[in-house]
Amino acid sequence: MNRKEEWEKEHQPFELAFHNRRNFRHDNEAWDSHWSKVFGKIAGMTPDSMNGKLAVDIGCGSRPALAWFTDQTGTWNIDPLLNDYKDIPDMKKYWMSKDSSRLISLPAEVLIDVLVGRMDFILCWNVLDHCYNPESVIKNIIAYAKPGAMAIISYDVKRPAPGHPGIDDPQKILDQIENSFQIVSKSDNTMNRNLVMVLSKKR
Repeated sequence: MNRKEEWEKEHQPFELAFHNRRNFRHDNEAWDSHWSKVFGKIAGMTPDSMNGKLAVDIGCGSRPALAWFTDQTGTWNIDPLLNDYKDIPDMKKYWMSKDSSRLISLPAEVLIDVLVGRMDFILCWNVLDHCYNPESVIKNIIAYAKPGAMAIISYDVKRPAPGHPGIDDPQKILDQIENSFQIVSKSDNTMNRNLVMVLSKKR
């Protein structure tokens, strides 16, 4: 099997099974604590930070992280398993009120033309090591971000494991990011992620 076939046949079914099991997304207090730390403590944001802004969560998972913000009218959610996640009984309520045209069930490697050059904020949390082509995902993130846009990117650099194809060349990923973004802050081993970066798109 090539990397994409392995991702489709082995890693994605594992990921869907994981999201069907109880995890922090099923617990309102744990979910809020997690994203309060990411957005509030790590990135210095407030619930009002997305007011009037356009934002996208790439690899959004089964519960929309951007719902932490007060204004969600300008947000998109992308995940290859999104249609499946929306059918998880405990997760349905979080997706029912969302604009269906902004819920995109496609791999992060697929460029979404309507987002190009428009996004004020991009979240890509614990995603790159789940992808079959992380370099193309970074390329898309760069394309979506308008000058001065903020991004939060995290990923593991561990060996491949079930659900995680892994990243063959982490330094190449970091070089891609640093070529287009100014790193505002970077930390290792934060919240069980090997690398967490808060970024600003270079003008």
